[in-house]
Amino acid sequence: MEPVVIAGAGALGSVYGGVLAAAGVDVVLLAHGRHEEALREGELEVRLPDRTRRVRVRAADGAAGKALILTSRLFDTEAALDRVDGAPVLAISLQNGLRKNESLVRRFGAESVAPAVSMLAAEMLTPGVVESVGLGKTLVESGHPSAEELVRLLDGAGIPAELVDDGSSAEWSKLAQVAAVMGVQAVTRRFLHELMLSEDGALLFARILAEVAALAEAEGASVGDWPGMFPVQTLVDGGPDDAVALLRLQGEQLLAQGATTRRTSMLRAADDGRRTELDGIHGELLRHGEALGVPLPTVEACLRLARLSGVAD
Repeated sequence: MEPVVIAGAGALGSVYGGVLAAAGVDVVLLAHGRHEEALREGELEVRLPDRTRRVRVRAADGAAGKALILTSRLFDTEAALDRVDGAPVLAISLQNGLRKNESLVRRFGAESVAPAVSMLAAEMLTPGVVESVGLGKTLVESGHPSAEELVRLLDGAGIPAELVDDGSSAEWSKLAQVAAVMGVQAVTRRFLHELMLSEDGALLFARILAEVAALAEAEGASVGDWPGMFPVQTLVDGGPDDAVALLRLQGEQLLAQGATTRRTSMLRAADDGRRTELDGIHGELLRHGEALGVPLPTVEACLRLARLSGVAD
């Protein structure tokens, strides 16, 4: 499957693009600003947990390909897709919001879009230099004729990827985790392991997971225990005490691994005074909850407290 077009190639898209390019896959990155300039002028440096890759990647004003991976911030979606030429055979969004697939469906048709999630951690250190402290899991729903080929490309390049039978459930489960971790971090400015080791932090996580799971059910979907992320269904079903114990165990594992500086992309953006996806993630959850009569009080509290603390959305 060539080429693979990565639209909105910031930190996340550049890790995918750099690893694929280093494996010999034809990739085109649609980046912007100083990062795009750096890609055009020299090599992309991708710092991974076990190695550093420096690779020349193609950066273009626009591109067409059989596969499209959308990795832009939610509020940059339309601008990123405006640079995609033609219609891909397969399009996936690795964004986080409830409505992340809508623009792809509107532009390319539902038959071209497969639900997908990424648990890959990525950060841009400087223009042209990105880092991943964990390549995580990339899950793509099976059934689309080209999904298996894309997963094979990713996995073969070194990005763990697999097909799943219910991409919608995987997306809802990732959204529940993202809403919990990003929301509580944005308010507290605490590292991930600290929140998981704290009873207060773990309880807030558990409540948000339960609220998003209830919304998923009202939407006709479900959460589950998917590889590479929180066991959301187990955490929701087990009750507060079990959730605190399980999250504490995961926090202890992070501590043992030395993963003591984990910040979400939302917290990094907030700390830098940049616009965040607070409204696109938490605000959208609240709008859907209101429309369906599903209360999300902990999600709402995180949203409003984050805004009061100066998080820009």
